[in-house]
Amino acid sequence: NQAESRVESGNSRDSSRGPFLVPSRSLPGTSAHRVRMSLAAVSQVATSIGGLKSRYLKYLETFCTANGIDVKKEGQTLQRAELFFASIPVLIGLKYFEKLSVLQIVGHEITSLKPLIEVANTLEELWICEGPLKDLSGIEQCSRLKKVYLYDNSIENCRPLSVLSSLSLIQLDSNRVADIRFLRHLPYLGSLSMAKN
Repeated sequence: NQAESRVESGNSRDSSRGPFLVPSRSLPGTSAHRVRMSLAAVSQVATSIGGLKSRYLKYLETFCTANGIDVKKEGQTLQRAELFFASIPVLIGLKYFEKLSVLQIVGHEITSLKPLIEVANTLEELWICEGPLKDLSGIEQCSRLKKVYLYDNSIENCRPLSVLSSLSLIQLDSNRVADIRFLRHLPYLGSLSMAKN
């Protein structure tokens, strides 16, 4: 019919307006293919996002199960959390734990501490041990930290620790730290362990 004819033919300006518009008459037979390709790309992105959300929810579920809590009911009052040998790759869902002061994670796949900003105002003791962690960026946001246990990782640069003036204990055994000048800025440090660096 006439409406279908208009959609199939299009005009020469339509093709520049976005991937979902039908191309001009000069490219007969390509309109349906182009739309199918565009929809396929969108579907692929949506599937990827859905899969990512699903994995993140699984990590959060693992974390909550390990601590025997329901995040909706007890997340806001949880002060101490731990996770051992669960091999989670990300710190996910920390925003739900508004009063978290101690976080212990041993045996992990974590490579970024930036999510710690979500508990920066309450966290006083941190354990991120026995994993591939190299970069401490993000830990500097946790100004209330007093104790950090970071042994058996792959940490090379400890400069982010230099701004945490309240630190009283640091364990950095079995890492790759060569520069210890960050220690100059920690006036309350009373316990330091850096064997096998």
